[in-house]
Amino acid sequence: MGADLPSTPELESKGSQNQLYYDLKIDAGEDPEYVRLFVAYAQKNSAFRNWRKYDLEMVGEDEYICKVSVPLPDEPVYAFATVKYKNGFCISTAVDKVIPKSLGVNAAVLNFKRLIYDSSMGLSDFIVLSGANKKDGRLVLEKGPFDLEGIRSTSNSLTTFRLADPQFIGKPDGVLQLSLYSATIQKISFNITASDKLLKYSCIKELSPQNAWSKVALSLIDFRGDKGALSSWSEILTFEIESENAVLLNSMLWV
Repeated sequence: MGADLPSTPELESKGSQNQLYYDLKIDAGEDPEYVRLFVAYAQKNSAFRNWRKYDLEMVGEDEYICKVSVPLPDEPVYAFATVKYKNGFCISTAVDKVIPKSLGVNAAVLNFKRLIYDSSMGLSDFIVLSGANKKDGRLVLEKGPFDLEGIRSTSNSLTTFRLADPQFIGKPDGVLQLSLYSATIQKISFNITASDKLLKYSCIKELSPQNAWSKVALSLIDFRGDKGALSSWSEILTFEIESENAVLLNSMLWV
């Protein structure tokens, strides 16, 4: 007979000394290979949440805790944990939803982060969306000029929710700068889904092959849709880089 399925882990949100904590309890009868906590802020539509990974601290044989930042105390914080056991089973908790203010937790200082992504962050900040006109793809890191790595997808379509995260929302006069590499001359489409109405905006730039990374600067006025130009970076839900051939992304930041 097969091994018994471990019990479902339990995740609870708590407030203490103006801090938001998560308490995770797992099956004490099984040895965990790893435990991971994922947290998303404010976005009520689950399809567009930017899940941040947090490290948990072990405080008992079957208990872990984690303190997380709170940028918006009146907006919901969503969280779930995943436990991978050494016997091969991988089980996630239900998604916990909490308004931090209801636990007596107020906002921490929100530090705006200029660096949105660089290749040292790995693959977890991007996904490959599927659709009628897109092939199945997977994320990979590959070396480009100067032995620097860049992320790409095998379907030549990269999507991130990171620009909608409270710490990464661009300022009104902000310019989005990407470091890209293409081995062929090709046009790159930068696509944005914005606002609750899911409006679409696009911008097309041409990359030429060279022995260096190309800097591409994107402003609000570059993105056009049926309703005109994108009016605010704060409207962004998703940001996609799409191309005919392979393109490596080394970094993305606000300048």
